Amino acid sequence: MLRFNLDKKLFSMILLISLIFFLPIILSSHYYVDDLGRSIYGYSKWSENGRPLADLLFLSLSFGPQLPDISPLPQLLALSILSLSVYFSAKAFLTEFDGYVAAIISMVAISSPFLLENLSYKYDAFPMSISVLCAIIPFAFKAVKLKKQFLYCFTSVILILCIYQASINIYIIFAILYVLNLFRLGETRNGLLSIVASIGGLGISYLIYSTFISPYFLVGSYNLRHSELATSGINDTLTVISRNITEFGKLISLVVTTPFIIFCVVVLTLSLIALIKISLVKCSYSKPEKIMKILVIVFSPFAVLCMITGPMMLLRDPVLSPRVLMAFGTARFFFAVLSTWAFSRTKLYKSLCGILFTVYALYSLGVAYAYANSLNNQEKYENAIIQLMMSDLNSLGLSSYEFIAFKGGVSLSPEVRMAAKKYPIISKLIQPTINNQWVWGHTQMMHFDLDKKFQSFDYHMSLKSSLCTFENVRNSNNYNILIDKKSSTIVFDFTKTECK
Repeated sequence: MLRFNLDKKLFSMILLISLIFFLPIILSSHYYVDDLGRSIYGYSKWSENGRPLADLLFLSLSFGPQLPDISPLPQLLALSILSLSVYFSAKAFLTEFDGYVAAIISMVAISSPFLLENLSYKYDAFPMSISVLCAIIPFAFKAVKLKKQFLYCFTSVILILCIYQASINIYIIFAILYVLNLFRLGETRNGLLSIVASIGGLGISYLIYSTFISPYFLVGSYNLRHSELATSGINDTLTVISRNITEFGKLISLVVTTPFIIFCVVVLTLSLIALIKISLVKCSYSKPEKIMKILVIVFSPFAVLCMITGPMMLLRDPVLSPRVLMAFGTARFFFAVLSTWAFSRTKLYKSLCGILFTVYALYSLGVAYAYANSLNNQEKYENAIIQLMMSDLNSLGLSSYEFIAFKGGVSLSPEVRMAAKKYPIISKLIQPTINNQWVWGHTQMMHFDLDKKFQSFDYHMSLKSSLCTFENVRNSNNYNILIDKKSSTIVFDFTKTECK
C-alpha cells in the first residue's frame, strides 16, 4: 500500500506558486487547437491516439459521452494534480530542504515553457497531468522489496502509455534520479536493483501495450504517421535521428536566452560537484557493483538530456511541438536537485539556493504571463479577421459554394510578435489556426456558424499551380477571395498572390 503523511505547509506553498504561475492561462477563454473541435462536436477520440484511459478519465469527469466545455474545471484539476506531483518530487528528493525553499526548487519541474502548451488545452490538460503524476508515483515511495518496486513501475508505465505517452520520458528521468539518491545514501545495491525494477517494468509494460492495446486503438493517418519508427536499416535510422536532433534542437534553442544560460552554468557546475561527491560515497560491495555504480553516475546526466526527447528521436515523423517536450522541466528538476545535493548540509547554501531558484522562477513567470496575454491577443486578432471573412461571404452572395480553402494564413498579431522577440518560444506556442491545409482554421470558423466544408489536403497542395485560374472577386488588406466554380470552392488567399 502507498502511504504518506501530507505536509500541508509544503503542499500549500507549491499549490499557491503553481496557481500564481498558471492562473492567467487557466482564466484565458482561448480554445487551443483540439479544443476547437471538442467544444462544438463534444468528442473525445483520445483512444485513436492510443490513449484509451484518457477517454475514460474525461468521460468520467463529464459523466458520459458528449463533452461540453466545462473549463476551467479540467485545468484547475490539472493544476492540483501537477502540484501534487511536484510535492511528491520534493518529498522524495529534497529531504534536506523544507518550506518555501523546497517548494520553489521543486517548481522548476512544471514551470517549464514547454509545459505551458499542455496546460493551455481546456480538455487535454486533465489527462496529461494524470500521466505526469503516474510518472513520479513509483519513486515517491521507497520500495525496499524488488518485486514491489517492479509492480509500481509496471503499473505506472501502463497507465502512462494509455493516458499520454510523452510522459514516459518523465518516468525515466525520475528513475535515474531515484537511483542516484540511493547511491548518495550509501545504498548501492538497492540502487542497482532499482535499475532492474524500473527497466523491467518499463520493458514488460511497453511490450503488453504495443501488443495488446495500441494495435486495437491507434487509428487514423495522423496518428499512424506520427508513431512510425525508423526501422528500414541502420542508415535509415541514423538519418532519421540526425534530422530529429536538428529539428528538436531548433525547438529547444528557442528557450536558450541569456538568463537561461546563466542559470544552467551555475546549476550544471553544482551538479558536477554533487555527482563527484556521490561517486566518493563508500561502497562496501563487490568490485563489479562499484564499477556499475560509477558507470551509472557518469552516464546519468547524458541519459537525462536524451530523455528530453526520448524515443521520439526514433520516430520517422515525430510531432514537433512544445507539448511533447514535457520532460524538459523534469530534466531541469533533475539538475536542480543535484545542485542542492552539492552542499545541502550548509545553512547558508540552502538560503543561496532559495535565492537562485526564486530569481529563475520570476523569469519563468514572465514567460508564462507573456504567453497567456499572447493567447488572448492572438484570439482577438484572428476572430476579428474571421468576422471580416464571414461578412465578405455574406455580402458577396456565395452561399451556393460548398467548400472553402486557404492559401497561406493569418499571421501572428503585433502583440505576439513583440512578446516573441523577448521570449522566442512564444512563436512556437502560439499557432494561428488559419494556416493553409490545417483543418483547425475551418473549425474555428465553425464557431461563427460557417456552413461550408473544408477542402481536401490534395486540393490545398494544388493551389500553388491552379490559383491564378480562378476568378478573383475581392481584394482586402488581409486576403484576396477567389472562387473555383468547377469544384464549388471559395479560396481565401492570405499570400495575396499576384496573377499576371
